[in-house]
Amino acid sequence: MVSLLAKAPAYVSYVLNSISFVKMISYKTEAHLRSFLLSLYTGRCIVLYGLVLLSFHGFAQEQNRDTTLIRLKSTLENAQDDDEKLKALMTLGEYQIEYNIKQAETYLTQARQLAEANKVKLEDLAFIYNQLGVVNRRKAAYDIALELYLKSKDIYEKIKDTSNMADVIHNIGLVYRYQEQDSIAVKNFEEAIRLNKRMKDTFSLAAAYNMIGVSYRRMKQFDSALVNYERARNLFELLESEEDVRGVDSNLAVVYSRTGQFDKSLPIKLASLDYYKSQGKKMSICVGYYSLSTEYSRLGSHEIAKKYADSSLQIALNEGYKERIATAYVRRSAAYRDMKNFEEAYSDYRLFKKYSDSVYGRKSAERIKELELQYQLEKERNELEILSEERKHKIRLYIFLFLLAIVVGGLVGYLLWKNYKARVRIVADQLEKEKLKKELLDEKVKVSEAELKLLAEQIAANEKDLTNYTQQLLAKSQEQEALTKEMETLRSDMGTQITIPILQELANSKILTSEDWRNFKHKFNLVYPDFFKNITENGFQPTTSEERLLSLEKLELDSKEIANMLGISFESVMQSRYRLRKKWDVPKDISILEFLGT
Repeated sequence: MVSLLAKAPAYVSYVLNSISFVKMISYKTEAHLRSFLLSLYTGRCIVLYGLVLLSFHGFAQEQNRDTTLIRLKSTLENAQDDDEKLKALMTLGEYQIEYNIKQAETYLTQARQLAEANKVKLEDLAFIYNQLGVVNRRKAAYDIALELYLKSKDIYEKIKDTSNMADVIHNIGLVYRYQEQDSIAVKNFEEAIRLNKRMKDTFSLAAAYNMIGVSYRRMKQFDSALVNYERARNLFELLESEEDVRGVDSNLAVVYSRTGQFDKSLPIKLASLDYYKSQGKKMSICVGYYSLSTEYSRLGSHEIAKKYADSSLQIALNEGYKERIATAYVRRSAAYRDMKNFEEAYSDYRLFKKYSDSVYGRKSAERIKELELQYQLEKERNELEILSEERKHKIRLYIFLFLLAIVVGGLVGYLLWKNYKARVRIVADQLEKEKLKKELLDEKVKVSEAELKLLAEQIAANEKDLTNYTQQLLAKSQEQEALTKEMETLRSDMGTQITIPILQELANSKILTSEDWRNFKHKFNLVYPDFFKNITENGFQPTTSEERLLSLEKLELDSKEIANMLGISFESVMQSRYRLRKKWDVPKDISILEFLGT
């Protein structure tokens, strides 16, 4: 019962076109047609009831879409922050792809701008790139679509999201399919099938089987196409996805049509079109009209074929489906050609060329030249038939072909020359740029070598200056030590009550005076500019006396030399070092300087 109701619109449409159908199917006998119409009459009540239910179903679907769209827009308007706004834009964009491609592009572009301006999750950015790829693919901007798909694929590979990566690879296969590179498309679909099997993603697996079937069909490998369509249909039926089952049936109908089984293909196509209308799937409706135009053209009903081509073209123009605009024009051009209306056929073919040059390239140019020649020859033939001058007809035809050959040859030669000149100019520009880059690099190397040499000389001078100054201070400390010993000797010889004030004042003075320390520290910083900075950055705050001890340690002076330099005893140096270790909790097995990271 459900199956009959689902097919009711198709059968009604079939009856409405029965008169034309009689003319189309030359191989069908009148008896077969009467038998078929009688079977339709027997089920007329079921058909009418099904039509009523389908009308209500379509109305309910439209109401549901409106409600969903209002809810999604409300979510976007009430978004509290960028995260909520991004999610709402992504959801709206994905939803509108099937119903309003222009709105979908607007929402997804806003989502992309918001995502790229903020640090969002990589999976969100990959999702946006993938959906924008779908939009551009449907607009026939295949180069942009492929670029977006590859960006999405790179992200999914980085985050190891195999399921979504399979979906992107599937979409890349679609790009190559629309570019008529079906062998490459098949490789991508096979990879998508392998990944979807591993992830046990039944829906995506079914979609990949369906699309690889399309590519096999386009390569005229009909057996392989039918096998994959059957796999896809079984999986979609298992998932109870009616829309996708109908999509597979539509593809099966194309195979039936290509193999001359029109009694199978036409009812399927009519039923699918009615279903897509009830769902409001504009792209699917557009494709459905195109498919029916092709079907009626093969059956010889060129007027009906033209009407369906008109309907497909109207939707494609309204929605901006560039690739579908091109195919609709070429389909209608074929209908006009079959109707012997070569002027309209030529006009539509020129429009097809306008929209499809980026898609079909050289093939399109060759076909439009063929149609233009056919149109001109037909025009000449009609004129010559009116004049009934066979000789004039031949002469003018030869002249036309000769001139056409000259024009085509000249045009080809000019294009080849222009292309050659452009390539020479590009190569020359590249060589000039490389030369400039090399010169700049050589200049930078020379400057860097001079700077390094100057810096090395400066460091050597600073180290020498610091060494000399340190030696001076050491000599000063040694003189004081000798003077102190001499004073002790004098005291011993002259008695404790004899004082030598000058000697005492000299002996008790600091070896590193404030002025000495400033000079020493200045020279030390020239040689070790980051020494004290590193200590501070590592969280240590030494006092001035501790800085003096650490700097002398850095110069690798022994404890006795440090004592002489600072004018303190050997034991004081050891005690100071001990206090530093305790203060900063320095392990025993490493030096203080190692611990401080200097």
